[in-house]
Amino acid sequence: MKGLLLGVIALLVSATIFAIPLKVSWSEGSVQIKTSSAWKPLEIGSSIDSSSVIQLKPDSFVELTYSGGKLVLSAEGIYSLDKLLANANKQQQERSTVLSKVGKLVANKAPLSTTVAGVRGSEQDSASNMDWIVDEESAPSGADPAAEAYTLLKNGSYAQAAKAFSRLIPNAPEALKTEYQYSQAWCLASANDLVGSIKILRAMPGAGPFAIQRALLLARLNLDTGAVAEAVQVLESVRLSPELESDDRVLVQEMLKEAKALKSQ
Repeated sequence: MKGLLLGVIALLVSATIFAIPLKVSWSEGSVQIKTSSAWKPLEIGSSIDSSSVIQLKPDSFVELTYSGGKLVLSAEGIYSLDKLLANANKQQQERSTVLSKVGKLVANKAPLSTTVAGVRGSEQDSASNMDWIVDEESAPSGADPAAEAYTLLKNGSYAQAAKAFSRLIPNAPEALKTEYQYSQAWCLASANDLVGSIKILRAMPGAGPFAIQRALLLARLNLDTGAVAEAVQVLESVRLSPELESDDRVLVQEMLKEAKALKSQ
C-alpha cells in the first residue's frame, strides 16, 4: 500500500514538473477554466499550465502563448490543453504546407516549394521563407489601388499587407471584394493571426473563384484551433467538386482523416 501511494505521488510530481506554462494573451466571448470545485472565468493575462482543462462557449476565441509557440481555440467545447499541445508542432507544419498550397491565387504568385524548414513560434511568420514567382504581366501596376498591399505581401510583410487589404475592401467593386478578403485572410494566417484569418474566411461566400482555396485554408485552421466539426463540414462541401485538382483531393482526404483521429481523442 505504501509503495502504491509513493507511486501515485511520483506521478503527480512528474506531471507538475513537465507541465508547460501558458499565458492567456487574448480572448473573446466566454472562456472558463476548470477548478476543483467549479468552472471559473479565464481572464486575459492569466497564467495556467498544460494540465489545465478549459471551456469555450459559442462564438468564443482564446489565444494562449507558451515558450516557442501559440495555441488558439475557435470553437465551443471543453479542451484538455496537454492533448492539444501534443499535436501542436505537427499542425503548425501542416498549416505551413496548406498556406503554401493555397497561396497560389494570391496576386497570381505561387510558392516554389511547399516545404517549410522547422516549426515557427508565435512571433514568426509561418510563410516567411517562401520564394515567390511573380507574373510580371499580371502584377499590380502603380495605378492599381491594391499595388501597395501586393508589394507588402511579396516582401513578406504579411501583417502590414493584411491591413492594406482591409482598407481596400469597403470601397472595392464586388468583383474584387472576395479577392481582397481572401488575400487578407491568407496574409493574417501567414502572420500567425489565426483568429483574424478564421473570422474573415467564415464570413466569405462558400462559392466563387476562391471557394476551393477558402475551404482548404479554413479547414486547416479549424483543425488547428479545435473546430473539428466545422472543418469536416467545410471539407465535405468541396470534396466532390470537379474544380478540385488531384493534389487538392489528396489534401482534403488527409484532413478528413486527421479530423476523424482528433474526434477519437
